[in-house]
Amino acid sequence: MIFVISIYDESGAITRHAEGPDLELLAMNVGDGEGWVPGHYDPDAYYIDAEGEPQPLPPKPGDWAQWDGAEWIDPRTPADLEAELQARRSAAWLTKSDYLLACMGAGILTPAEAAQAAQGIVPEPFQSAVDALDPMTQDYLAVIWPTATRIERMDPFIQTIAAVRGFPDALVDQLFGIETS
Repeated sequence: MIFVISIYDESGAITRHAEGPDLELLAMNVGDGEGWVPGHYDPDAYYIDAEGEPQPLPPKPGDWAQWDGAEWIDPRTPADLEAELQARRSAAWLTKSDYLLACMGAGILTPAEAAQAAQGIVPEPFQSAVDALDPMTQDYLAVIWPTATRIERMDPFIQTIAAVRGFPDALVDQLFGIETS
């Protein structure tokens, strides 16, 4: 008969398995600060609780999560979270039509203003942002806005609209489908 044991660390995480014909010999593979239970338990699906009993792991909330022996914890620092948020913001974009629909849904643009913007006309609620730009950027915008098909979250014009209109980052993130909590 071949026996299999699952070896776990102080946190209850299963670290490895051993198999052999004798449980006493297998137990000799267990180091200081480790424990063992009979049977083969998948370390991605089980942990060993404080009473030495195998338990199914609860669903992992994200790739960032680490098991501490009792629950999933978030080891990320506030700086890590901010860097991840900035990376998501830098990568976020919408088609122009989806952006305009999101602005309509948030009450930033009326349907008529969104239709105007879809035709390449800067709508009135965005005009104060245009006025805040330097003359050369205004000239570029006159060419770029009518032909744009993709709107990026971190585009300077979008940032200017948000700043001039007093939109919080959370609102702009919401427009682009970025979860911040």
